[in-house]
Amino acid sequence: MSLPVSSEAPWSADTGIDLNIGDHVSIAAPGQVQVSRAPLTVATPNGQPWNNCANTPNKSWSAPGVNCWSSVGRIGSTGEPFEVGSVRTFTAPVSGRLISRHQR
Repeated sequence: MSLPVSSEAPWSADTGIDLNIGDHVSIAAPGQVQVSRAPLTVATPNGQPWNNCANTPNKSWSAPGVNCWSSVGRIGSTGEPFEVGSVRTFTAPVSGRLISRHQR
């Protein structure tokens, strides 16, 4: 399954995948996200380490504590955000809809 993921709207990518607790999940997130307009700067789904985000100190991140501009996910509308990066394999800790976005 291929799913475009935006950084423009909060938690924009409803994957249409409902997970049950204990499901084994693998996610691959290729591509790039544009993180600034001038000069044009892009990041991979792995994002940038926090020390590279010093110029955005007042920014409210959707998943604090994970790489800025990384691909992130959560299970359910109020689930705890987690970093996906380019590749993530995990066992679902809770049941709910898998939702994704690029953190910005």
